[in-house]
Amino acid sequence: MNNVTLPEQSAVEFQLLLHLFERHNQKSRPLSTKEACQLLAERFGLTNEQIDLVYESKRNQWVTVVGYAKQALKGNGLIKAIERDQWVITEQGIQKLGVLRGALTT
Repeated sequence: MNNVTLPEQSAVEFQLLLHLFERHNQKSRPLSTKEACQLLAERFGLTNEQIDLVYESKRNQWVTVVGYAKQALKGNGLIKAIERDQWVITEQGIQKLGVLRGALTT
């Protein structure tokens, strides 16, 4: 049995939204899923063992967690693709992040 764990999806969603907000403020280019996986792995301090976890189907677990986080944010209107696999934060996402960050400081 493997005891290696990954961050919760809600934490990944928050960090992804935060990173897209930072890119928005810096007027940086959109973020691809591959870049998101790499940057979020660094933010969470994931080990190679965590990054390389796969399901029995051989699908990568970390890529799946990031993908589900991205889809949840998209489904809630907080991020959008401006081109295929090129993600940016929406105005609604900026507002939501402000609320979330405010809740963390109170």
